[in-house]
Amino acid sequence: MLSDERLISPQLPESAEPNTAQEYRALVRALRRKKGFGLFFVQASPAKGQEILTDLRRDLAGKRVAEVTIGRTDDRLFDRLEALWEREPVDIFWIEGLEQSLLGYEDMQRLAGWDEQDLMTYSWKDVPPILSHFNLGRERFEARFDCTLVFVVPLFVVKYLLRRAGDFFDWKSGFFEFPDDRLALAKQIIRSSNYSQYLELSPAERLEKILQTQDLLNAPEIATEEQADLLYTIGRLFTASKNYEQAVTSFDRAIQIEPNFPNAWLNKGFAFTMLGRYEDAVLNFRKTLKLAPEGGYDESVRAVLEVLEEIVLKKFELSRFRLKFNLDQQETTETDLRRAISIAQAAYKKDPINYQNTFNLALYHLAAGHHEESDRLYTSNLTAPIEWLQMAIDDLDDFLHLFPDHPQAQQVKQLLQGAIQP
Repeated sequence: MLSDERLISPQLPESAEPNTAQEYRALVRALRRKKGFGLFFVQASPAKGQEILTDLRRDLAGKRVAEVTIGRTDDRLFDRLEALWEREPVDIFWIEGLEQSLLGYEDMQRLAGWDEQDLMTYSWKDVPPILSHFNLGRERFEARFDCTLVFVVPLFVVKYLLRRAGDFFDWKSGFFEFPDDRLALAKQIIRSSNYSQYLELSPAERLEKILQTQDLLNAPEIATEEQADLLYTIGRLFTASKNYEQAVTSFDRAIQIEPNFPNAWLNKGFAFTMLGRYEDAVLNFRKTLKLAPEGGYDESVRAVLEVLEEIVLKKFELSRFRLKFNLDQQETTETDLRRAISIAQAAYKKDPINYQNTFNLALYHLAAGHHEESDRLYTSNLTAPIEWLQMAIDDLDDFLHLFPDHPQAQQVKQLLQGAIQP
């Protein structure tokens, strides 16, 4: 284990942010004093990393520095460094882009949506190829390069290394933090949120944005309003990636912070639609219209809502009621009926002279045992055109096929037949 006066344990600090000027001075001292092989990590954004490198070239003018950028498909850094070393030995290899080689790896994608339980139960036996390369070749790096390797990585990569490659992170000689102005960064992310641009990003680029935005959520300087907006942004990125379950989770978290957030309700409704969870989508679109009845998307949301309500009504086939009764799932059946009645009631309220809306609502009340309301709807529409009365009778025949001993259904059928044939 290499040592240095700047050695720290591989834990993310929970205290106040380090003073940037002090941290930079500590980095300069460590690089100036380091003899032989050394491995440092600098936590910084790519832009901040370039600023630090510019300053180091000035303040360490006697040191030979080679800048190396890891690409998305790079997994054998040793060979690249050796080729550079043979051409001209250096004192410092300044290495950027480690996150690029990790972003395409499957478990980095999972990391974007993992909760703590996932992290506790996942098997850590596998690591990305580049980290296997580092772990298996540590002695080769140390024996071959009489210089310092400085990896510049964002915060989410530090977290990743702690979870997935603790041995590699433990191998370091020093760890230095240069956080960005996180409040300014959060506002910039929120201000530049653009779904069309998210769609144009590659999956890895979207994932990188998700992870970077997630890192801002718990920063003490981020107010709850910004947290809600950041979660909304994350949800939109997940939606663009067609990761609708995680999108719903992000929108839910935004709504928990800010319940009157129409865009979050709207986008959660869209995510539910893509998941085929139409009942949930209907509830979210209704909430959107309630919060922002003139929010600029009134007509489009109402059009989608109308289609989904029809889909939901069709899903409540009467055979489902019988199936669930047979399975002793009466509580679930009652929940389905309540939803069906709620949706049918909304359609009836919107257009009460539409006989299909009326007879649909009447039938669901009948199935739920609301006989007084069912009788009122049927008897007040006995003057409906014969084709609508016949449709209602056909629906009752389907119901009686499932429940042949249902007395109220038999009575209503006779009543409707009498209206057709006085």
